[in-house]
Amino acid sequence: MTFSPALHRRVRARGAALGLAASGAMALCLLLVSPVEARRPPRPTPPPTPVAPTRPMPMPVPPAPPAQAQFICEVPTEAARSVQVAFEEYYSCVQPLAAEWLGAHPQHVPQLEAQYQAWLVARGHDLRDTPEAARYVRRNPVSFEDRPIELSAAQVAALAPNVSAEPARVRGQFERIFVDRQNKRLFLTTEEEGLVSLSIAQRYAYEVEGSSGHSGSKDFFVLDANHAVIEDAGEVGGARDLVVLDISDRENPREVQRLVGALPLASATVAYLSAIPATPPNFEQYRLMRQGKLRFSQCGQPPTVSSHPGVACRPDGSCYVTKAKAQPEIGICERQAIGGQPTLSPRTGMPVEIDAEIMGFGRGGGGVMDRAPSMEAAEPMRRSRERAAAPRAAAPAPRAAQAQAMDDLAGPMPQGGAGGAGSLSQMMRHGNALYVLSATHNQAQGWLTTFDIANPRSPRLRHIIKLDNGPEALQRHDSLLMVAGRDAVMTASVANPLSPRLLGEFRQFCPVNRDPVVVQGTVAYRTIIVDQPRSRCNSRLEVIDLSQPHRPVLRTTVNVHRPRGLAVLGERLFVADEFQGVQVFDLADPVAPQLAATWQIHGVKDLVVSDFDLFALSPNEVQTFDLAPLYQRDADLRELAAQMRGYLTVVRASNMKVGR
Repeated sequence: MTFSPALHRRVRARGAALGLAASGAMALCLLLVSPVEARRPPRPTPPPTPVAPTRPMPMPVPPAPPAQAQFICEVPTEAARSVQVAFEEYYSCVQPLAAEWLGAHPQHVPQLEAQYQAWLVARGHDLRDTPEAARYVRRNPVSFEDRPIELSAAQVAALAPNVSAEPARVRGQFERIFVDRQNKRLFLTTEEEGLVSLSIAQRYAYEVEGSSGHSGSKDFFVLDANHAVIEDAGEVGGARDLVVLDISDRENPREVQRLVGALPLASATVAYLSAIPATPPNFEQYRLMRQGKLRFSQCGQPPTVSSHPGVACRPDGSCYVTKAKAQPEIGICERQAIGGQPTLSPRTGMPVEIDAEIMGFGRGGGGVMDRAPSMEAAEPMRRSRERAAAPRAAAPAPRAAQAQAMDDLAGPMPQGGAGGAGSLSQMMRHGNALYVLSATHNQAQGWLTTFDIANPRSPRLRHIIKLDNGPEALQRHDSLLMVAGRDAVMTASVANPLSPRLLGEFRQFCPVNRDPVVVQGTVAYRTIIVDQPRSRCNSRLEVIDLSQPHRPVLRTTVNVHRPRGLAVLGERLFVADEFQGVQVFDLADPVAPQLAATWQIHGVKDLVVSDFDLFALSPNEVQTFDLAPLYQRDADLRELAAQMRGYLTVVRASNMKVGR
């Protein structure tokens, strides 16, 4: 329906007239009401309300730094013919040189191409700083367990070792340790014998069974009773080989499969070459080569067309523009390796780790938490504190010793440590997936490689994820994989074992080295070494809240002289201090470890808890401790721990020290 212009004018005029009439009526009402209001007596003024003394305002929190782009994306674009011609001329120089380089090492090309395809598949698996990380955690929650362990006096006596002997002798300096609790075997790697197998069926009379002979190998993992994998030096190029060993014959472990160059070299990127190297390209160089970003000096700089600035093309003819984005979108995106801003404390506005030391953390005790933990974190912490504060039950009336012992042993024996790899290990297994770190000391870049080991004798490469935290050690708790590095601790979900996703990180702002991590409940315990201590930056034990796996938060720090590996079981934390020995901490309050005792072991560097045995590894020996007394009901931890001594169970052959 339509209206004529004349009708529109009449409607507008009538509306204006009605508006004037309404305004006049409103004014008349105000005139009539005003005299009445004037005749009313004035209202009494209420007494002034007493003002409560004001509390001092909290220190203002500095404004958050401006949002920084976290991803560099190559967004596809249509390029002008002039741009395409310029890049065709450039690649006519670069491509023959790259082909000549690869042609000189044909045996390495299939492995490099397989790694490149594995990286392409996994380049979207870094979810840090994205909303998808939180959604992924909600879809795949982590099961955090609180493990209270209490033993009766009779159970402690039943667990006591009844056999000891001269220590087993192994040639070479000890590097890594693995305890196969189910099959009663201890494995070591040494610089001379490779992987060494020892029987630990008798406590504590260990016997050497055999060695693999892979001299110089360090990292390894035992897959099952019959198979182990070990990294071994490659022929050339710096990449490491992944070797599968048959360990079913205990006296003669033998190699059954070798994946040449399967573990990529982690080093500083070399993207500019003055000449073709004699060695084959490493994976990072091959990746740049496939992307058209590896440069040769004789070909000059990549072209720039002034009419189309910022447009670049690949060897396959596709073109793109590079854009910085807060979230990854279309195109090829990589997380930008930028120096992040420290997390600010809501109390003082200072970086959390600095604030922690100001508030008394790192002085041998606990301290208040920087902020309240989430409900998931608070529950196991609350239960632990209630157990610590609850009054102990009165001792039963005296009875016959035999009856008391039978009563104590009536219940099931609590489970101890599960064994496995030490905290310095760079290999970890979950389901049919094997995760391997490729890292180099003092290098920020590294790789996390995933292999399918459904058939242990024939591992298959699945994914390669680029890391930027100077990775050094792996640890797993349920479906959460911890990637400890000198610059940050990363969390990764392995809910889909063959397709890990990086979730979050706690970034370190100190120049640190050797930083393994272990997990108990919702709390992670991490050690770091600062070789050049400075103000508010020193070697220490860190307590990290993992209740939100995609957002790890520092809670507490405790000074340790030179910490290396560590292990945790129930309410006891064990830290290897190279200078002091094994430090025993009470975790009655999980976020405030309390030092109970120190066991002197020179140069101790890694720890494994299997059942109620603690294996303490140093370069020249392994000492084994019976931990059962530390979990005895109603016992004084400090008094018991101070009296305990280790059994010397394995020694380096050149070390003549024997006995307990």
